[in-house]
Amino acid sequence: MNFILKTAMIYGAVVLMIICLTILSLQQLLDAGQYRYRFGVLRKLGVEEQDIKSLVRKQLSVWFGFPVVVSIIVSAIVVEYFLQSVSVEISAYIGIGALITQVSITISILILLLLCYFLSTWILFRRSITE
Repeated sequence: MNFILKTAMIYGAVVLMIICLTILSLQQLLDAGQYRYRFGVLRKLGVEEQDIKSLVRKQLSVWFGFPVVVSIIVSAIVVEYFLQSVSVEISAYIGIGALITQVSITISILILLLLCYFLSTWILFRRSITE
């Protein structure tokens, strides 16, 4: 039963993360047409291409970073409450070491997903705003 619960929770976390990152990525890529004009104006004003790449990276960092930071804060609060309420049961049935290993694997998977979506969005966004 414990395995089924853990598997369902990890699957749910990965699916929700994919949905969130897909929406963020599509929103940025759909708005790339408007940004093409804006970055074109910056190029005509003499802004170097390296600075434009930096601006794109910063913009995508804000769009992807804000939801991640908010979710980390909320998750930390929920996990702290959960650990305070059932720490004895965790120690008795699962063990702290096993729990930390499982959480570390799940966090690693979510970070890998975030990096893949961020990099693919960054590359596609840069291609769509270049002339």
